[in-house]
This record gives sequence, C-alpha cells and structure tokens, in this order.
Amino acid sequence: MKRALTSLMTIAALTTLTAGIAATQSLQANIPFTFHAGNETLPAGTYRVSLAGTYDQLVMLRNFDSSRSMVLLPSGQTPAPHSWNRTGHPKLIFECTERCTLTKLWTGSGEPVIKIPHRSLGGDVLPAIAEVRLSRPQ
Repeated sequence: MKRALTSLMTIAALTTLTAGIAATQSLQANIPFTFHAGNETLPAGTYRVSLAGTYDQLVMLRNFDSSRSMVLLPSGQTPAPHSWNRTGHPKLIFECTERCTLTKLWTGSGEPVIKIPHRSLGGDVLPAIAEVRLSRPQ
C-alpha cells in the first residue's frame, strides 16, 4: 500500500512538472561521454537541460535520442566564479575519474551555480574537471 501511494505521488509530481516545462527556460548540451547523474548512468548524446518547479528548484535532463528524462534535486547553490560571469556561457561541470559525474549546472551570467548531489570520490582522488557548454535550442 505504501509503495502504491509513493508511486502515485511520484506520477502526480512528474505530471505537474512536465506540464510546467513548456514555460521554463531550456538549454541544450552535447555531452560526448557516458556520465552519472543522480543514481543513473546516462549515455553520451544531446540533452535538454531545464529548471522546473515554482522556484526552479528541480533540474530536468532529457536525452533527445531516447526521450528518456530524469529529475534531479539540487543540493544547494554557490556564487559563480568571476571568470564565468565575464564570459556568461552556461555550462555543465563534471568530475571525472574512471567515470564522469555531473556535479554542477550554471545557467549564465548573474545566476548562482547549482550543485548536483553526487557520491564522494574519496579523500585521495583528484578528479579531472570536464566542462560542457550549454546553448539555447534552435
């Protein structure tokens, strides 16, 4: 019973979110590598990245090829580095070791950096940082 109620609540929330997506700002990313986001492994490809919810508190990723979507709940925000604000280019940030994990989203000048929750790599592991520019869909 509890599982059924949870499923119904999730479906209702996703239906509400999907209805509101048309009004949100969408960006597009061409991600050239397989990556982790949340608890999922996602293939390389073209993705639509949107903020959803009343206060843009949810991040939605949608793969154009598979039409597969996922919702991420950010873990907080931080000010954007000055160098990012100077260029103004929206971006996704990944930390990469043997795999790449989505860790940050920045939608452009004047906006904070949205932190995406992810597993810690451990104290001794220094990841490489991969940056993927976001663009406005055509």
